[in-house]
Amino acid sequence: MRKNIAPHCGTSGGLDVTARAVPHGITPQTEPEMSLIQRVSRDATPPEDTRPDPAKVVAGDPVHTTWNIEEVGGLYCGLWQSTPGAWRVSYDEWEYIRILQGHSILRGEDGSETHLRAGDSYIIRPGFTGVWEVVETTLKDYVIRA
Repeated sequence: MRKNIAPHCGTSGGLDVTARAVPHGITPQTEPEMSLIQRVSRDATPPEDTRPDPAKVVAGDPVHTTWNIEEVGGLYCGLWQSTPGAWRVSYDEWEYIRILQGHSILRGEDGSETHLRAGDSYIIRPGFTGVWEVVETTLKDYVIRA
C-alpha cells in the first residue's frame, strides 16, 4: 500500500508564534499540546498489513506493512515494508521515498529499471507506471502528496 507530512522549513523571525492574545479577565483554556517535531518510527504506530490487488500481482505473494504516522491536508508520511514479490503500479500521486533496508526494482513501462537499495532516496512522480519488484524485504520511509 503506497498510501499507506513533509517537514517544511520556516522561520518566525524571532517572534513567539505560540503566544495568543487573550482578552483581559479571560483565563485561556489549555489544549493538549502536540509536538511540532515527531520522530518517524514504527515504535508508537500500529501497523496495517495489506496485500496488493491480486489482479495486479505479477509474482509471489507480497505482504505490505504500513505504519501511517501522519495524514493531513493531502500529505501522508510513514514507513512501509514489503516482503518479496512483484505487482503493477500506476502513480497518480507524488512520492518521496528513502530506502532503509532491502532491495527493490522499479521497472517502468518504458523499459527503464531502477534499483532501490538501503540509503537511496528517490522521487516518484505522477504518471509513472510499471512494476514494483521486491527482491529482498524492503523498508522505506515515504512522504506522499496526493
